[in-house]
Amino acid sequence: MNERGLAALLIALMTLPLLAHTAPYVYGNPEEPNAVFPAPESHEPLSKGVVLILLDGVGESIMLDENKMPKLHDRLTGSAVLSLTTGPITLSATATSEMMTGVPNAPVDGFRNFRLSHPGGTDPWLSAAEDPRYTVGMVGSYVMGNLYDPFPEIEFVNTFGGNGDYYDGDAETTRLGLEWLEERRHNVMALHYSGTDKVGHHWGIETETYHKKLLHVDGQVDQVLNALPSGWTAIVTADHGMTSTGSHGSSEAVTREVAAVLIGGGVRQGVTLDGHQRDLAALLPALLDLPFPAQLHGQIPLDALALLPGEAERLEAWNWQAAVERATFHQVQDGGPPLDASTIEWSRVQSDEGLNRPSDVALSAVTWAVLLGLAARWAHRRHGGGWYGALAGGAGLIVLLSAQASLGWSAMVPRGLGAVAAAALTRLALAPDGDWTDGHARADRREIGGLLGLTFLVLLFGDASQAIVVGCMGSVGLLAFRAGQNRPLPSWNASAPAVGAVLVLLAASYGSLRVWFVLPVLFGWGFGRVVERLRTSPSIASLDWTAGLTALAALGLLLPHRRILDGNLLLELVRMDPFGGVTSGLFSLVLLALTAGVWTLHVHGHLRPMSPVLWMLITVMAVRFARTTFVDWVVLGILLVVYMTAARDVLDKSRSGTLPKGVFEAALTGHMLLIWGPWAALTSLCVLVVAPRLVEATGDRQVTRYLWVTHAVLPWVLVATWWTMLGQVDGVQTCHEGLCPYPRELDPGTVVLNGGYVGARGNPSDQWIGVMVVMPLLVVIGSLCWAFMRAGVDLRPYLTLQGLLIVGCLATLAFAPSYPRLVFALSYNALFAALQIVVAAAVMLLDAQSGQKHQFALSA
Repeated sequence: MNERGLAALLIALMTLPLLAHTAPYVYGNPEEPNAVFPAPESHEPLSKGVVLILLDGVGESIMLDENKMPKLHDRLTGSAVLSLTTGPITLSATATSEMMTGVPNAPVDGFRNFRLSHPGGTDPWLSAAEDPRYTVGMVGSYVMGNLYDPFPEIEFVNTFGGNGDYYDGDAETTRLGLEWLEERRHNVMALHYSGTDKVGHHWGIETETYHKKLLHVDGQVDQVLNALPSGWTAIVTADHGMTSTGSHGSSEAVTREVAAVLIGGGVRQGVTLDGHQRDLAALLPALLDLPFPAQLHGQIPLDALALLPGEAERLEAWNWQAAVERATFHQVQDGGPPLDASTIEWSRVQSDEGLNRPSDVALSAVTWAVLLGLAARWAHRRHGGGWYGALAGGAGLIVLLSAQASLGWSAMVPRGLGAVAAAALTRLALAPDGDWTDGHARADRREIGGLLGLTFLVLLFGDASQAIVVGCMGSVGLLAFRAGQNRPLPSWNASAPAVGAVLVLLAASYGSLRVWFVLPVLFGWGFGRVVERLRTSPSIASLDWTAGLTALAALGLLLPHRRILDGNLLLELVRMDPFGGVTSGLFSLVLLALTAGVWTLHVHGHLRPMSPVLWMLITVMAVRFARTTFVDWVVLGILLVVYMTAARDVLDKSRSGTLPKGVFEAALTGHMLLIWGPWAALTSLCVLVVAPRLVEATGDRQVTRYLWVTHAVLPWVLVATWWTMLGQVDGVQTCHEGLCPYPRELDPGTVVLNGGYVGARGNPSDQWIGVMVVMPLLVVIGSLCWAFMRAGVDLRPYLTLQGLLIVGCLATLAFAPSYPRLVFALSYNALFAALQIVVAAAVMLLDAQSGQKHQFALSA
């Protein structure tokens, strides 16, 4: 087995213990206490029956808007209104599960949204079904069905007619609900209206189509409320909110803000309260005199209930008893004295605490130690001086492990170190070969001295976490500055290359690696080359493709800061509806013209008037506007023919190429336009045509001893740049420490789903939507890999880098059970790395099968 094959085997072997021991603990459904606390003896039901009305995707600001849901708004004065915050995973199934069971989602639940089953144990709905006083019925989508259909004592009717059923399913839900109320078939009911979510996904929530749907569902809900029997209670709420373009799933505030309107028996009118979505699960035991499960992590909204004197105190003590049982079961520790059932302290049990197992932490440390040993041995064989590499790597490993183990002290420090790691890898990949002079050494000492001075100043007037994060952010800026100067690497890299090699492998395996921070260094490098060219020839005509790459990096630097700019502006460009108004339409045409210009420059080397690609792009825009399934299939068929022809050209050695130059890129650009929109099409084409030219720009000046780093990092850098352009990477935010990396840098909740309706405009399945959205992304990543291979880049180091990143993410899971967002982020990072491995490996296999070295359509 050769060296590279052995590296792949070792990486795979390192993942096995983590997958066998740590992953099942983190990804499995956590155990919950099975204790159940009977209602206080003196407590009587506050309601004769309950109807939960769940409006899918209707956020608080919309539900309470007089113009959008006028009939519900007219009832607010005679109701109690709860302003609720959902959990961080704002998907329909996860939010509905928390709302009805009261059990916090496991981080992995976001990945099984479409098949999310009941978390186990009991909950108020199951308790009601077992109580002879009540019968339970539910009508709605598969979300409730996945949770409760397996329980025969609950009647569930599925009215979900597919993703293209905007009205019929909701009307059927109302019909059955009214029928059950009239017949008194059930006295505990749940009605799920999913049409609003589907309309929002397709058209966005700021359109007339969505407003029309809101008025429709408002009328449906009003019919149910008018039929509500005397003494019953209705709870009108939503599972999650939506962004303006109909997306959800991430932790954006607008997706987490929902309302609950309580109407009828047992409700104290005119009350407005704040709470958590799980408090709705805690409400049912109080309304219906049911047992309170200890696994239910919610607080009864007592101020919203019409209670007798002293009853609130008894109910709160009952609720607190269950909360103490759950906290004790999960070994929640906040540094204070043990929780006492006789002393109510809600603030001590509000967070969702997990428990780091010592065995997982030990396995994580062993994994990194083994990786360090292997890296040092490999570096010694390659460069000599492996002991120096082991010592430097050991010091770095202590720093990284200490940061992960101190998440409770500062969550920003690991992110700051991850930012430095990403920037350092990019700097090393782009560093030129050259001599380290005395002038370089003096500048180096001045810059490092200034950075240390700034860090010390912050430490003097602030705290340690602020000093560390400021030092990290300053280091990123320093690396970008040096890349802009095209400065050679410091002399120690030449005298002790094993140290650099070990630190590279250690940085690549750091689970908190922050991909956005490749952009400052990429921008600095590109800006330096642009300035260098303008000094040589002060003319715009002298600029090359580096200027375009620098412009992309600049946009990636400036626009994706969600919490600073009140939104990721790159994501807003992706979400922009070309047919949403005159301004957006004209801007879209400008983007199409720019796209056609980039394609023409790439193929012909100069601009041409009336490019045929421009007319092709306009035609695709017309297809988007037509929203006709037959036309969609014609376009998809053409794309399939182009892709198959391209693959045949690669595999058939007897052919010199059936497709003319540029046709493949034009087809792929049209594909991105059809599914993802004009901005995504332009930026995807730009990244695609820049890839081989970036290799050409670095190849003649690259540090030979670190050429493997260039081959490992450059594809990753361009994939990260492209993913940022699609609005899928968030940058920085302000925090206690100053400027910090955004916590959920990669977030699948921001993926735009509108294009998933292509080819099935009437009623697409979830699987169809997923395939339509993901397919052009896979083709772009594959095309990037192919372009790099044609330019002479060995993709095997790239695969190694992504494999090490997966190992690092799995090892970091040991420190993450207490932090659901971190688990989710690590999981998505690992999944994204695995996707790149699969695509790159497929490209390498295709190349091996072809055995050809002829010019392909993607070559520059």
